[in-house]
Amino acid sequence: MILIVCSVKDPAGMNISERLREKAVLLEYEPEEREDKRWVGKIAKNDVLLVHRQEDILYCNDLEKIYDPELIIFASRHSSTTGEPTLTVHVSGNFGEAKYGGLPRTLSIAPPHHLKAALLKLFEIKDELGLEYGVSQEQTHHGPTPLCPSFFIEIGSSEKQWKNETAGLAIAQTIIHVLKVEGRDWSIAAGFGGGHYAPKFSKINL
Repeated sequence: MILIVCSVKDPAGMNISERLREKAVLLEYEPEEREDKRWVGKIAKNDVLLVHRQEDILYCNDLEKIYDPELIIFASRHSSTTGEPTLTVHVSGNFGEAKYGGLPRTLSIAPPHHLKAALLKLFEIKDELGLEYGVSQEQTHHGPTPLCPSFFIEIGSSEKQWKNETAGLAIAQTIIHVLKVEGRDWSIAAGFGGGHYAPKFSKINL
């Protein structure tokens, strides 16, 4: 099962969720503990559970224990002081102390093929939709740290972009694309160093 997680405290997450439910057939069910709402359906061959969690997305802990998913996709906002329009993907975790959720000195399990597929699709779809947004793969830098494959896909970098429905559509269509594409045979690598937005790693992946 694929788990897609948004926080009710996050306007970008709510935007992405709404666009996703416009594009995929997902049926609403009664929410369970710490959920605000939940939907169940299929995307391609994948069983999908979309949940709105009540806590901030950085503190959505133990989801792998609660739901037992094969993959978690966190759909959320990206914040920066520059406020530049950006679409980003990254894996969560903390190399040091856990200042923003998750466990200290613990990294999440990366799903490299899904991450690359998302980055490529974002780069393609932002032009198709006429979005003048940057696209990048960020460094690992915050929680939560689920011990199963997971990644963040985000709209940045201010409230104006978080609520932009076209940006939300770009993320929603990218999520659907990632779950539909099969047979990837890309090489896998780990990169160390660089700045927050990892421009060299993004360029290599693109």
